[in-house]
Amino acid sequence: MPYDASKMLRAAALGNLTTTETLPANPGVQIDGTPVSGVTVRFHVPAFVGGSTCDLVIQHSDDGTTWATLLTFPQINAAAQIGETRRRLATAKKYVRYVATTANSPNFGACQIGFDAGGEQSAW
Repeated sequence: MPYDASKMLRAAALGNLTTTETLPANPGVQIDGTPVSGVTVRFHVPAFVGGSTCDLVIQHSDDGTTWATLLTFPQINAAAQIGETRRRLATAKKYVRYVATTANSPNFGACQIGFDAGGEQSAW
């Protein structure tokens, strides 16, 4: 299922993920909550440089200024983890963003982070 373009946190157009990022800038992407059953967030990693790490956290907020961790992805630290990781999340909060913390001269390629309905919903 394709990403919901209106709910992208990181598009490939941003280029290679080579440094720590916190995006989108405040207030984040407005989602006005998710369905009770949640949505799927997808983290697509197209490349890996040996020794690098990436810790991805999805945060949520009521006001777009005070953030709390909603979801933590497994650390990317090996070439075997190239590809797509999916996690389910649900929130009643209004905004979401991501924090990607990288180390050791990273280059994970043009990563994408976004939402899809995960096959359980056709619309928000």
